[in-house]
Amino acid sequence: KKSIKVGQSDPSIPLIRKRLKIVGDLNGCSASESETVYDSCMAKAVKRFKLRHGYKASSTIGKAIRTELRRPVSYYIKKIRLNLDRIKWSNPKENRVHIHLNIPDFRLYLYDGEQLVTTMRVVTGKRDHPTPVFSDVMTSIIVNPYWRIPQSIVRKEMLRHLIKNPKYYNRQHKYLYKGWGEGSEKVDPSTVNWKQYVGNKKHIPYHFMQDPGSRNALGKIKFLFPNKYSVYIHDTPSKRLFFRETRAFSHGCMRIQKPRELLKALSLYNSNINVDKMMKKLGTNKKTSLGLRRKIPIDITYFTSFVDDYGNLHFRKDIYGYDRLQLKNSTVAVPKTKNKKATKAKKIKKRAHKNDTKQKSAKGTATKHKATVKKTAVKKKKNDYDVVEIGY
Repeated sequence: KKSIKVGQSDPSIPLIRKRLKIVGDLNGCSASESETVYDSCMAKAVKRFKLRHGYKASSTIGKAIRTELRRPVSYYIKKIRLNLDRIKWSNPKENRVHIHLNIPDFRLYLYDGEQLVTTMRVVTGKRDHPTPVFSDVMTSIIVNPYWRIPQSIVRKEMLRHLIKNPKYYNRQHKYLYKGWGEGSEKVDPSTVNWKQYVGNKKHIPYHFMQDPGSRNALGKIKFLFPNKYSVYIHDTPSKRLFFRETRAFSHGCMRIQKPRELLKALSLYNSNINVDKMMKKLGTNKKTSLGLRRKIPIDITYFTSFVDDYGNLHFRKDIYGYDRLQLKNSTVAVPKTKNKKATKAKKIKKRAHKNDTKQKSAKGTATKHKATVKKTAVKKKKNDYDVVEIGY
């Protein structure tokens, strides 16, 4: 179906209006439920609904919003239950200065107790390079950082260019070195046979580093909280990605929209951060490291349902499939209680049939039995899928 805009008439409007009223987004509108014209009052409700589901606050009703509006109540109940469990597992820090970064929300929040100090958009890891969920402590800041390019990126993304033109990355200020140290000896990439590293796991005895500057992949500021995942928060030259609704584009690290604002906010709790001096250093390409006197706790979480500071209930996309995984491994995904004894007996019986099948020599009997087992398995798999996949 085509998108619906304000002022247009559509037979689905009454149902959409009814749903918006049920979920609490439509308040104070006088139009009857049978009215098919999309009016300005209803448009405000659509914007509110979109914001609560992680979309841009436009009034257009498109395919994605239609899908969200059609979801059954059971979908939202399950999502809320899942996230209530995650809250129980988390380590809340309401009474302390702390950073909360919610991956599906693509946002970072800095709190002083329960008071919000600042918030900003975030670009997180792609589905195949997910940002890890964990808690740690921010210990330092680096202005004008070098980027030590991981070997995995060299193999997957850079080798094909290096084979065609060994000096391809020099124009991006990405240079080859013998070691990771900033004083390491440079290596001429044209002296390396890059083809020998294609299609294998052969060790590459060199390292690529990108010099500090406006084109550096880490931007101008890097926030460190040493962890086993080797991820951190940093600036980025790719600002356009912050205007996307879904912002999962990185290799696991977290890019933030307003690094200078976060630096200034952290200075409120660290007297050794001289904001004026740091701003001047940002105007150069000279690397500067600064340890935080007051370490800042940071929680990187995965909440696809949460309540904001104004009491509004929000839902977000399950970008990494963790909701599905949790549903599959929890009682939340089971619509009714199963008879455990009957289930156990069924499994034993099935196992016995399977062993019996292997011992049979008669081809016809074995074939018939396998077909029965296969049919039962397919039926069971379909039922399990229906339970787990409701609403997705």
